[in-house]
Amino acid sequence: MKRNIKINILLCLTSIILSTSFVVIILEVKHYLKHKEILNQFWHDPNTQFDPKLGWSPIPSRSLNIPNWGTISSNSHGFRSAEINQNKKQIIVLGDSVTWGFGVSDTETFPYYLDKMISQSGYQVSNLAISGYGIDQYYLFLKRHIEKFKDLQIVVLGICTGNDLLNTSSNF
Repeated sequence: MKRNIKINILLCLTSIILSTSFVVIILEVKHYLKHKEILNQFWHDPNTQFDPKLGWSPIPSRSLNIPNWGTISSNSHGFRSAEINQNKKQIIVLGDSVTWGFGVSDTETFPYYLDKMISQSGYQVSNLAISGYGIDQYYLFLKRHIEKFKDLQIVVLGICTGNDLLNTSSNF
């Protein structure tokens, strides 16, 4: 009897995981087809410039309106978030295009939502993610900017294992 329950639970969990994966794949393909022209224009986020140490880095104090995405902006340091409020405890989010919010407006990124959820508690979330970065670039970018955060509490690392590890291990 217990074995049948375990098998049924395992089958239900497997079914949920497969169904969810299938829905995510369909949504990703649908998103790609809808935004194919824009996605082909930018191999990483459209708010970057050449950087001799990192390959590319964000352009400070810039705001773009991209069709089908919305507003893409950066603060005076190039971060895709509000200016640093030194009166708040700081949380930094690092990552690549998923964390940065490739294909969505400033108000649709997960660091933005996290900031909105915890801002009343005296915290500020800064989105230091850069589209296309590997883990080595996250580290170098953080090293370059960490002194700007006087009351840093947490560093969140958003890793997309599909390409971040590959980007880090290659001369890409």
